[in-house]
Amino acid sequence: MANWFYYDNNGQKLGPINNALLKALAAKGVILPETIVETETGRRGRAEKVNGLTFVATQLETIQAAVPAVPPIQNVSNNPQSFDNTDGIVMVFNGYGAKLDVYPDKVIITRSGVLSFFVHGLKGAKTLYYHHITGLQIKMPDFMGNRGYLQFSIQGGKESTGGLWAAAADENTVIFNKDQNEQAQKVHSFIEKKLIESHRPAQTAAPVQASTVDELKKMKELLDIGAVSPEEFYAFKRKILGI
Repeated sequence: MANWFYYDNNGQKLGPINNALLKALAAKGVILPETIVETETGRRGRAEKVNGLTFVATQLETIQAAVPAVPPIQNVSNNPQSFDNTDGIVMVFNGYGAKLDVYPDKVIITRSGVLSFFVHGLKGAKTLYYHHITGLQIKMPDFMGNRGYLQFSIQGGKESTGGLWAAAADENTVIFNKDQNEQAQKVHSFIEKKLIESHRPAQTAAPVQASTVDELKKMKELLDIGAVSPEEFYAFKRKILGI
């Protein structure tokens, strides 16, 4: 077996990397079975032809049989805008190997099961506040049976762009089954609205122009000498201040 390898990534030749790193990248989904790999001697071929590599797709297929189907999403309230429940959770989405708790101001991703331990290791719950989230992508399951996923983009972060298998290793992604399409879309729509609200600039009162102050001062002087009635003064004040 070769000691050093290069591999193609979106048209770029990356490397050299050793055999151990090659295996790690395949296990994480960075290198896929169809990725072109080149040895130090110039021999090129698909990564699936390299002995000793185990890919994310293969690992997931092995694990899927041992992991039961996840239950559908549970809406804590019939009205997703109602926050009457004591813990503040709006809805709970039980994805494949991860649970997404949706709150009015944040989401919490909690990993669980064999898949999570294999891909993410021992990691606790991760909290993402809406004002730190820069985007939310939803990828629906395809006709070939691949699962869908919800992927969060955060400030200073770099989300995976390699499809489902790369998304499986992304700690900001929640994978879901085909029968959860409708529920996933509801979660996506709700969070999208919250993201728009959280990134909307705060409205501030328009500053009172100097000319406006001068006109009010002159009108007050006319009121003081009896040139205008109080009704006329307050009507003018409301008009010029837009109240």
